[in-house]
Formats: sequence, structure tokens, C-alpha cells
Amino acid sequence: MVKKTINFNIVDSVDEFKKFKFGGMPEGTIEIYDDYISLFTKSKLVRMGFGLIGSAIEGKGKATLDIRNVDVDHFEKPKDYIWDLYLKNGKIVRILLSGFGAKNAAAAMDLFLSGMGPAAGEQAAREAARVEEAEEEWQEATILDPGMMRAEQGRQAGEQAATAETIGKRISDEFLKSRQAGEQAAAARAEQERIAREQAAAAEAQAEQERIAREQAAAEAARAEQERIPREQETAVPVFTADEIICPSCKERTPKGRFCMMCGSPLKKICPDCGTELPDRARFCFHCGCKVD
Repeated sequence: MVKKTINFNIVDSVDEFKKFKFGGMPEGTIEIYDDYISLFTKSKLVRMGFGLIGSAIEGKGKATLDIRNVDVDHFEKPKDYIWDLYLKNGKIVRILLSGFGAKNAAAAMDLFLSGMGPAAGEQAAREAARVEEAEEEWQEATILDPGMMRAEQGRQAGEQAATAETIGKRISDEFLKSRQAGEQAAAARAEQERIAREQAAAAEAQAEQERIAREQAAAEAARAEQERIPREQETAVPVFTADEIICPSCKERTPKGRFCMMCGSPLKKICPDCGTELPDRARFCFHCGCKVD
């Protein structure tokens, strides 16, 4: 799309068209697309209140007319940068381009008019040939006139410098955006790695705590087992065979007999005089009457 400040006028008949005066054409804006153009009229406040400065004020203005290339029956180009569009509905539109950017806008207008159809395409081709011929004449004139040549060279150098500056700015902006995007991606990746490391450290710490808890539980169980065994040994009811008894002196197990094999104490009360076996509660020997301690 090409946007340009223009002068234009719209009439309903050829008779009105003949009354055109370039100085009386209202000022506006045109937007040129491949298959249609849009015309906008600037308000009187802008045109009258600001005078010549009004042309530089931003803004489209009031939408006036949209023209598709298929709506154009034919066109005439009385001068460079001037088009008379004869629409199929009978209206006639004169468009005048001027000022900076007129050449680019003219190329966009030619492209727009090239889509009118076969007949219009031929006319557009003729117009393009005429424009090319005029440019060649201009180039020849500049060759013959050193002043014009220098002016043309200066103009071309200015256009090249402006184009280079625009391209350089665009490349710089794209590089800056790319660098910022790279920095943001690197920062996001570093943050993700940091979070992953913290999560891994937290998982390791939790695993270590669980291991310590298991070891403590195992140690507690072993200690409880060690404490349980003596208690069971203390409270266990001794089981004797038929040939064993408890020594009344040392309380240890010993085979049945006359003396304890652990402490040597007599297991049965024996009369010290005659050796008769006596009951445990006997105080005197019932055989010889000797006193028994």
C-alpha cells in the first residue's frame, strides 16, 4: 500500500470536467493498493486554518470514495502525475500527485490501472512506454546540461542514502529484536536450569532424610531387641528335665544328686553323724537323734 497527499476532484459529467481548474482542486489523501484506491478529503479547518502547513499534518481525513480497478472504464494522462479516471458509473475523477514521494505513488497508480482489463492494459502499457520515453529524454537533457546532471546525481545520491539509512535502521532494529529475544531465551533457559537444580537438590535432601530416618528406625529396633532379650531371659520360666533341680544355695541348675555341681552345697539334708537322708524341714536325725543344722 502507498499513501500520498494529493489534490483531486470528482464530477458527474464531461461538461463539468471541462471546467476543472488545478488551483481549485481540494486537498486530500490517497491510499493506493493493487486492485483499488481510497480517496480521503481533508477538512476545511486543516486546509484553511493551517494554510500550507496543512499538507504536512498527519491523518487521512474524511473517507470520500473507493475505486476498484474494475470500476474504471478508461483513463487519460494529460501530464505526468495527473490521471483522469472515467468510471463506468459516469463519474470522472482527476487525481494530481505532487511533492515528495510522487514518483513511487505514480508507479503504484500505474500498477493499479494495469488491472483494468485487456484494453485498459494496453493503454497502461502505452502510458508506461510514454513515461519511459520521457525519462530517457530527461536523462539525455541532464547529460547535455552539467548543472542538471549534478542535480540529478545529487538527487539519486540522496535517494540511495535515504534507502541505505532505512535499510540500515531496519537491520539494526531486527538485530536488536533478535538479540533481545536471544537474551530473553537464555535468561528463561538459565531460570529453568536453576529451578531444576533446586528441585534435584530438594529431592536429594528428602532422600537423605528418609535414609537417616530408616537408619534411626533400624537402630531403635535393634536397641529394643537388645533390651527385650534380657527381659525375656529374666522373666523366662526355667524348664527342667527329669534329672535336674535348682540348688537351694546358688539357685543354679544342677543334676539331681547329693551336692550342687555349681557351688558344692548339699542338695539334700543329711545327718552329719550317721549320714541318714532327712527331710528338708528336719531339725534332728530321726535315726540317731543327732542335731541337724
